[in-house]
Amino acid sequence: GAIALELLEPYAVEGYIHLRTTQQSVIIDIYLVAEAFYTWIVEGAFQLSNLVPLREELLQGDFRLLYLAWLQAAIYQEEEYEPAELAEPPVPPNLKKLSPALKAFAEMFEVDQDWIAAGAEASQEQEAEAEPLADWIGQLSEEDCRAYLLRAVQGEKHVGVELLQHLRQEFGEAVTGSGAETGRTLADVIALAEDKQFQRERKAKQAADRAEQTKLKIRQQSLKEISSQEADALWLKVVRLLNERKATPYGEAVEHLVDLRDRAVLLGTEAEFAEQMQDIWEIYGHSAALRKRFKAAKL
Repeated sequence: GAIALELLEPYAVEGYIHLRTTQQSVIIDIYLVAEAFYTWIVEGAFQLSNLVPLREELLQGDFRLLYLAWLQAAIYQEEEYEPAELAEPPVPPNLKKLSPALKAFAEMFEVDQDWIAAGAEASQEQEAEAEPLADWIGQLSEEDCRAYLLRAVQGEKHVGVELLQHLRQEFGEAVTGSGAETGRTLADVIALAEDKQFQRERKAKQAADRAEQTKLKIRQQSLKEISSQEADALWLKVVRLLNERKATPYGEAVEHLVDLRDRAVLLGTEAEFAEQMQDIWEIYGHSAALRKRFKAAKL
């Protein structure tokens, strides 16, 4: 009585999301198992308690969990059904901003973020409005008040949820959690998700390219600011480091040589760098470890 079964049925998926009733309960069985997708859960890496609020959210009429489960089930069943023939269920509101429990569910079952974003395109944003509950309760009949109070005292579960739904139906608006029908199919959601992925990856690449260009400009500017005296001091430091004949000083020396080479390219003094590098080779080039480092650094 706390939840309308007919509102849940559009989210059922054969083999993955089952709905059934007992005398007292509605059972929602979300069965997402795919060893090809999921890794074993490492002890302590995930707390089942993170998912506990999902049950209360469903009872409050929030069906975002069912939509996320449908999305993941749709990925599995793509080979079993023709995507263009599988209708999308109602898209619940507020998919663009998931609760902590919904985020934990999506993380645990690896619901693709691009799929969620594709679904959220048709999801309305709804702000929770304050409801005049005290006024509504005041309008209840004495018989209804006694009945609800008696059930609460007797320890019945979810009496509060049922009472809230009763008040909304009588005096306000019933909150169902279901969004409007979109008319989309699984094929439409797949296409939109693929476009979301493409756009996301393109923006990420553009951002990475901009960051790399900025980093390159900063490096070039810093190399140009190295004076001739500072460059001579770096050459001397390289020699001191190489004379230590140890791995860590070798690495530091190579880093300085790369800076000196790049500075020479910027200033057009590659010939001068090549001469000094040749001297380095003649003295220290017998070391196989150092030759390997020089080759890796293209020196």
